Amino acid sequence: MGYKHGLSNKCGRLYPLWKSIKYRCYCKTSRDYKNYGGRGIVMCDEWKNDFLSFHDWAIANGYKEEKTDKGLNILTIDRIDVNGNYEPSNCRFVTNAEQAKNKRNSIPIEEKFLKCPVCGKQFVKKKRNGQKTCSNRCGRILYCREHPNTKDYMKICPICNKSFNAKRGGHYNDAVYCSKKCKDLSGSPVWEHNGQTHRVVEWAEIVGINAHCLLHRKDMGWTIEEILTTPLRGRRKCRM
Repeated sequence: MGYKHGLSNKCGRLYPLWKSIKYRCYCKTSRDYKNYGGRGIVMCDEWKNDFLSFHDWAIANGYKEEKTDKGLNILTIDRIDVNGNYEPSNCRFVTNAEQAKNKRNSIPIEEKFLKCPVCGKQFVKKKRNGQKTCSNRCGRILYCREHPNTKDYMKICPICNKSFNAKRGGHYNDAVYCSKKCKDLSGSPVWEHNGQTHRVVEWAEIVGINAHCLLHRKDMGWTIEEILTTPLRGRRKCRM
């Protein structure tokens, strides 16, 4: 006949807590077994075979039957080492907020703020096994450094001097410019006026006249000054 401690109905939620720990550590049909017993986490023999020992330890280490306004328990049992066992030296009672900071995927404060190895910018790491750099661009550069045999698909646009992924459009060998705007600028003639040198597409944005109109004026024999300083004629009003 087993030992009767008489505390199962008198100690609040301690007895259900003790049973739930044993259940997830030893019962293979438990949905939480893979995160506890499946990882080799067990309950020490002192607690496993004697609930009274677990009860006395909990009372002596700050356990309280307190709940929030929503009926949630304020204190919960927490393992200091998330990979350790349920034993007196590795367990404590803390709030849910404190326990949330002590998970396998939690990031310690000293590891949360990192310095990008590519550009030197400081960034916040969001996941334990997350990013190593501050941006995707720096991540690609770092990957190419760590894998020298991997082809680098980054090119420099000859118009704006910005780096871009030439493989993004699927035609690496044909990609020369980072965008359609830069491609249009590349085929646009260069004009000089009042000490300023710009391509026709850029002059169109400056003077507010369509680039096609500017080139048409050039074909008609206009000078650069006339092309850029002559305003457009207003639209004729239709007679009703």
